[in-house]
Amino acid sequence: MPPSAPQCYGGVLSGPLRRIGIVSVARSDWGPLQPLITALGEQAWVMPWPDLKGISTCDLIVIFGDRWEMAAAASHAIGRCLPIVHLHAGETTEAVIDDQCRAAISAMATIHVAAAEPYAAKLRAQGYARVYCLGAPGLARLLEDPIPQDLILVAFHPETRGNPDIAGQTEALMLATLGMGQRLVFTAPGMDCGRDAIVLGVERYGYKFLNFSDEEWVGLLAQAA
Repeated sequence: MPPSAPQCYGGVLSGPLRRIGIVSVARSDWGPLQPLITALGEQAWVMPWPDLKGISTCDLIVIFGDRWEMAAAASHAIGRCLPIVHLHAGETTEAVIDDQCRAAISAMATIHVAAAEPYAAKLRAQGYARVYCLGAPGLARLLEDPIPQDLILVAFHPETRGNPDIAGQTEALMLATLGMGQRLVFTAPGMDCGRDAIVLGVERYGYKFLNFSDEEWVGLLAQAA
């Protein structure tokens, strides 16, 4: 069974936590991390990927989720014997490389924070210690207001393992959503394999992708079906 980080890398918690490094890759993690950043106040040191110059000045590093950039940041941290807190650990993302990245981060982490008890149980069964079930950071902010059904917000995350037919998946997505008869808003895909096929498949129907700030994203979710 895989050991947790303190047993093999020396990322052990000791002494006061004067500066807590928080790695941010994109909007997808920036929003959920906001409550933590606010709560930590001056202790928080936010490092937007790939700028990790300040990592050696931190006493602890917070890694969110399952992106390959986060796995790289975790590797950077263990090379400096820094303890790692992994948020949203223990989940499963089928058919995408993100699942492998999350497992790699767990293998490097000192503390594992799960969003729900089944994920925490999975981590304990894998032999990890210091597992805590604390919920999903930032989720409450999405539940504060009633949700009218005015539009469909489309965020497409295709398979990235194997040799998937992403063009065919995108075509199926377009036919399904266009048939719903509501306004469609497409968010831009990440920089993963198959991105170009998604862009071409959506734009051929006359739609353009949009990038949103965190506030705009939450506002759109509040209007979505």
